[in-house]
Amino acid sequence: MGFGVPPGPGRWLTRAFREGNIVSPLWLFLVTNVLFLVIFPWFVLGVERDPGYEIVLLLYGVVQAAFLVLGQRVPPGERSGLPRRIEADDSFFRACWIFWGVAMSYKLAMLLVGGIAKYQHEESEALFRLPYVMNVMDSLAFRVAPFVAWVACRGRMGLALAAAVAVDLAFGLTTLTKEYTLYVIVAAAFGLSYWGKSPSWKAMLLGAAASLLVFLLGPALVWTRQETIQFAEPLEIVTGIAENVDRTLLDEIQRDVSFLAAKERFDLYSAGQLAYRQKEFRDTAIRTRDALPFFWLPRSAEKEITFRSGNYLGASVGLVGEGDVSGIAFPNPVVADAMFGRLTGLLFFGSVSYLFGLAFRKAMATRGVEWWIGYVLLYLGILLQVYVGLPLPAIPYKIFYESVTWGACVLLLRGCRELSRSVPSREAAG
Repeated sequence: MGFGVPPGPGRWLTRAFREGNIVSPLWLFLVTNVLFLVIFPWFVLGVERDPGYEIVLLLYGVVQAAFLVLGQRVPPGERSGLPRRIEADDSFFRACWIFWGVAMSYKLAMLLVGGIAKYQHEESEALFRLPYVMNVMDSLAFRVAPFVAWVACRGRMGLALAAAVAVDLAFGLTTLTKEYTLYVIVAAAFGLSYWGKSPSWKAMLLGAAASLLVFLLGPALVWTRQETIQFAEPLEIVTGIAENVDRTLLDEIQRDVSFLAAKERFDLYSAGQLAYRQKEFRDTAIRTRDALPFFWLPRSAEKEITFRSGNYLGASVGLVGEGDVSGIAFPNPVVADAMFGRLTGLLFFGSVSYLFGLAFRKAMATRGVEWWIGYVLLYLGILLQVYVGLPLPAIPYKIFYESVTWGACVLLLRGCRELSRSVPSREAAG
């Protein structure tokens, strides 16, 4: 697999990687919204949609897209000054490999000592049941470390990078979470954009095939996770995946079950406009809003209420059962509209979108790895989930702890760099 400027039509792809458009928040926003709110429910599942409800989502979508463009737009005079190369000494790249090694050690310890018990809970459970320090370590190990390996490779494919990718993919599978496995694949796009490189067509086809395989294996991972109680030895995990490998989306029964579950969720979305006009829906939204200050407590009933805002709003009008913990009945813009009103909701989503646009512009303008680390965390940990289904009250909390994670990553990277500088100096002194 080589890098280079492909001839003819391939030049647009080279420019997309070089200018970072592949990992821009606007690109993610458009893809996820069109895929999950248009193509999938309308053309794949055939869900009936209420025109008034669609207008609400469209209004928020237009505002979000406009603020993303406004935030990430680079003035013409500034565009020519964007750096195309990363200048750093050898200690920097050694520090990146040490950083990756520390993360690998944490993941290995988690498997050998703690098994996958904490990954048997959905993320909504983990966010208010696990110690915050474990959330920080998980973000560092599963989201940042795969990207840092691409930085450490100096923009070149080699055996060391291939081995790091293989190890990270293996850890993603053995924790039985397809999201972590996909993070490794997405990290490649971030790494190539960091270096301003375009991959060969073979590399892109390999990444697409790997992503498809992860989605197909998703049900097998879920079945294995459900069958694994508390602690699981690594060998048990591998055996479980092998035993459940027939339970993939290639299996007709499993595929029908998965599509039925997806259709039920989008049926809730399409029915939401009727609920949105009911007084019970508004009253529950106000109750959820008033409980927001309690969300920061380690454990509280108010915290669970605010986190499961979509389910509580749905239960208030009979769309989901009381205490139901499966899925979210409403997209975040609808929840925000009910909790805070139209103007405040639009300002909130517009402001978040603008900040993400600015973060992308800063990362592209500096090519500094510390800015890129922050952008990777915000992109994977918050932006994707804001548009796909992270409960609205959890967004400020996620922004806070992902920012703490960013600071921890920067400190760790700087510590690794000091270590990498001191080792050669001791060798020289000896």
